[in-house]
Amino acid sequence: PNHGAIEDNLQVGNVPMMQEAFQHAGYGTVGVVSTLFVSKRYGFERGFDHFEDFEIEGAAQNNAGSVDAEHVFNHALHWAQQQEDGKPLLRAYSIASPSWDDELEFYSIKVPDGPLTSRLQKIEAGDQIILRPKPVGTLVLDALLPGKRLWMICTGTGIAPFASLLRDPETWDAYDQVIVAHTCRTREELAYGADIVAALPNDPLIGELVDGKLHYYPTTTREASPIEGRISDHIREGRVFDALGVPAWSAAEDRVMICGNLALNKDIMSLCEQYGLEEGANSAPSHFVVEKAFID
Repeated sequence: PNHGAIEDNLQVGNVPMMQEAFQHAGYGTVGVVSTLFVSKRYGFERGFDHFEDFEIEGAAQNNAGSVDAEHVFNHALHWAQQQEDGKPLLRAYSIASPSWDDELEFYSIKVPDGPLTSRLQKIEAGDQIILRPKPVGTLVLDALLPGKRLWMICTGTGIAPFASLLRDPETWDAYDQVIVAHTCRTREELAYGADIVAALPNDPLIGELVDGKLHYYPTTTREASPIEGRISDHIREGRVFDALGVPAWSAAEDRVMICGNLALNKDIMSLCEQYGLEEGANSAPSHFVVEKAFID
């Protein structure tokens, strides 16, 4: 039997790669290889933020189609040491600006000792950042079947991708109602999302489309506010449906997007399934989608 790896025309094609799954989940990915058969020639660099195959085909090495193991190890060690010294740090951030905008907007908390945010919060004009050339994610309208109501359910900075979608005319053309349910610990943490929502009716591009379609349901868990408690409990007990005057979820009418902490994501996914909703994807649109970067 022959595994076929010595065939010159072998390509990985569209076969899912493990490193792509890690990259999609927000991890930094690095590949350093020592043999021709897992090099760029055969497409194995896909899904890596940093990939080094030492141009094996054109290099003079001890053995045809391979690189000395010590050389490979030393390169990988040198790269890792660079990262520890504060060189490229990669994190997944949702784009908060709409798709038509000429500028990119991001929304993040400030972590005083965070490897990346401790630097980002001090960024100044002229500083350089690294952006991957192709954005990825599951919170896209194409991953959902047509419906009547779109629910955007989030916690904390999970409002960011919805800040983008809420300012996109396609969202309002596609649904009769759009419901934003944002849960945070305090009212202050709700402020960014509240400002985005409040500005929508006066937006010159989509203001007329928003009229009569928008519902906002903010809740807090650690501070008194008009609506308190986790959104998952409000859904489970039916309080959110009663408050907004809408029926409980159904596969025929409701579509759900989820972006929050791990506990919320799993909780809302479970509720979706209890209501008969199925998870969708670009390749197979359905009733709900969840940001995979937060799913374990």
